[in-house]
Amino acid sequence: MNLDKQRNLYWNHFIAGLIGGFISVTVCHPLEVARSRLNLQNATKSVNKYSGFLNTLYVIFKEEGFSGYYKGYRATAIANPLFHSLFFPLYKWNKEILEIKYKIYGFYNHAAATVLTGFLCDLITNPLWVYFQFKCKQLIRTRMQTQYLHDHNNAKYKSVFGGLLTMYKEVYFKLLILGRILCIIQGVWVLQFQGCLTLLIQFPIL
Repeated sequence: MNLDKQRNLYWNHFIAGLIGGFISVTVCHPLEVARSRLNLQNATKSVNKYSGFLNTLYVIFKEEGFSGYYKGYRATAIANPLFHSLFFPLYKWNKEILEIKYKIYGFYNHAAATVLTGFLCDLITNPLWVYFQFKCKQLIRTRMQTQYLHDHNNAKYKSVFGGLLTMYKEVYFKLLILGRILCIIQGVWVLQFQGCLTLLIQFPIL
């Protein structure tokens, strides 16, 4: 395969991963909202507003309409498509390197390429200074998804950046940083391990 075809193939994987990431985030986000609200309800032992997963989806739609399924969507859509767009071309490239240079074939080729690519994508997309912003967005996303458990009529967080501003006014940014440092340090390696383990199981089977 000549260089131009190889380059085009990598770009095809990049674009396919980006589009696929957006589609998966869009389709699965209602399930994530329902999961977040059930987890918060169980953790805080608040009033049992939701009695199960399907009931949670039904209550959200009944009280908030279709838009209720997409609270915090923007925060999720920022990082996931980028990860997927990088993963597939890097995965193909790593497979070829392992096969040609190191003579690793079959299952071991898929497994090694998967772990290496997942680790590289995490390093590329989650350096500490970006990861902190992402963790803030995760926090905002969760609050946007679950705020209707507390007050259905008065939404405090209406957007990612507006939510960050609201949190700044309430708890001050310095306290937010101090409260998240340990989670960031621990979370980088925990997420890398979980993500790589998931990919390690999935891709060699495929």
